[in-house]
Amino acid sequence: MEEPRFDACFACGKDNALGLKLEFSYRADKAVAEFASPACYEGYNGFIHGGIITTLMDEAMAKAILISGKRAVTAQITTHFRKPLTTGLKVLTSGWITEAKTRTIKTAAQIADASGNLIATAEAVFIVTGT
Repeated sequence: MEEPRFDACFACGKDNALGLKLEFSYRADKAVAEFASPACYEGYNGFIHGGIITTLMDEAMAKAILISGKRAVTAQITTHFRKPLTTGLKVLTSGWITEAKTRTIKTAAQIADASGNLIATAEAVFIVTGT
């Protein structure tokens, strides 16, 4: 299945000048994207804002759902911050489906550095809106 495009999306949109411009690939039912942690997304000096970290994982989980052929919106997300994400650090965010029902889909995600050290993890529940 070809991934639908959302060019104005803050996370993956090519036309959003302020966006993250994430480019996803798909490996073994996981949506995966690199992120270089630019300083323009800082909270405190030298650290990426927690909302951006959550956004990275939310988008990875949503992409895992999209590639499965469904559309869904986030109903609940829980983020676990394991260590700060420093600016300039290249990380890999990945998301996957853990359970799919007719109207709800449970997902999980993580952000890890090049050595595999976890920066953050998340779980979410999405509500299916269509196919």
